[in-house]
Amino acid sequence: MKRCVAFTSTRSTLIFVSQVGCGDPRADNAGGLLLHPSIGEMVDETVVIQGHRIRFATVDLTASATEIRFQLLNCVSQRPVS
Repeated sequence: MKRCVAFTSTRSTLIFVSQVGCGDPRADNAGGLLLHPSIGEMVDETVVIQGHRIRFATVDLTASATEIRFQLLNCVSQRPVS
């Protein structure tokens, strides 16, 4: 039986259904990124749920084009871009 975990905030609800133990190594190691635009603030939070890394990050749209590029690259990179 699969388990469903829901996280609710004032802005959104994240529902995560575990795929662990389904016989697919990619599903057993899956993770995710919820990317959201922001104005004037940055959020970068990560939680591990049932062994899956789930990350919520924002991109500040008031930044310069160069800074937005770096923010986006940092969201998809394993190590921070400088």
